[in-house]
Amino acid sequence: MKCVEERLAEHRRKESAACDNSKISNDTIYEEKFRSNNGIAVHSATVSKFINILLKPIQLWSYFCCHWPRSCTAFAILLWIIVQWYFTYIEFGLVFFIFSLFFFLFINLGRRKSNELSAYSVFNPHCERLPGTLTAEHFERDLLKRKILGYRDILEFERSIDSCPPVNNDWKLLISSEM
Repeated sequence: MKCVEERLAEHRRKESAACDNSKISNDTIYEEKFRSNNGIAVHSATVSKFINILLKPIQLWSYFCCHWPRSCTAFAILLWIIVQWYFTYIEFGLVFFIFSLFFFLFINLGRRKSNELSAYSVFNPHCERLPGTLTAEHFERDLLKRKILGYRDILEFERSIDSCPPVNNDWKLLISSEM
């Protein structure tokens, strides 16, 4: 039991360290950038403060999502429902819905983790495919089986049509007599 608790504590330490490391201030980024330029570019302190002000909500949101993911998801869904209701009220509901679909698409098309495989096998090392995906060999085998079965079924269907009695067309007479 102690081993499991130790591993859990180690995992939590790594996770919190990863969350803390993800918070890199813009000042350090700009300092590294301008050090590489040997101080040639002039950096405005007001621009740095403005960018920090703009990025503060994003940093708070990432911290919140890192520590409380369920609450973050519930809050985001609730906020989306409220904003969708408001835009529907002002008769822009469809526009907001389409833009939110684009936003969700943009958010979910982020970078992959280092060990994560791509859905497109050509981007994976050695063209490794995801488990459970359909290969060309499987597709060809299934297609050939269906083609043979489909041809036999068509022949049987044609034979059954030829053996059927002619269709009674009394309904055509009823329609023409009513006019």
